[in-house]
Amino acid sequence: MMRFLVDRTNIENVNVVLLEAEVEEPPSNVANEFNSNEIMRDTCLRKKIHLYAPDIQDEVRMAYVLKGPMQPKLTSFPRTPFGSATRAFSKSWYNKYTGIEYSELNYATYCFYCLLFKQPGRAELFGYEVFTKERFKDWKHASQCLKDHIGGHDSMHNRCIKHYDGYKNQRQSVTCQFARATRES
Repeated sequence: MMRFLVDRTNIENVNVVLLEAEVEEPPSNVANEFNSNEIMRDTCLRKKIHLYAPDIQDEVRMAYVLKGPMQPKLTSFPRTPFGSATRAFSKSWYNKYTGIEYSELNYATYCFYCLLFKQPGRAELFGYEVFTKERFKDWKHASQCLKDHIGGHDSMHNRCIKHYDGYKNQRQSVTCQFARATRES
């Protein structure tokens, strides 16, 4: 702890005290620039938001929000063997679960809202990681698993939807309205 404490009498200019070790270099895998043409529609090719520099993450997030979830309208989805039967993704789930995405490259589903707006921590809740980091392909139990993922009123998924709605309607947010009222007065 003593190494962080500096005697003020020994400092010539207090405003510029930074040791070389304190200046952090950005990780090499973090993108510092954003090109909207590099937006990949298929979820498994999509670069994760946290891999962009913090100052451009909102721009990337907005580009994905404007494009919306990847929901290909295929006539038939590839079937996956489950024991002696085969099962497939059902396009009726797009209407029932609005934020669901389907990846044509790995034949799996993801949650659009949770991918873009998940908050750190509490990832142990059911289906949170399956629909974001991993991929969901259990078509036999999909209806129940999607219901479990959505969960109750204060579930992680519903919090992500609230973040999504607030992000899309930034001009209607309380913070924005307060700032506008303050400027006008």
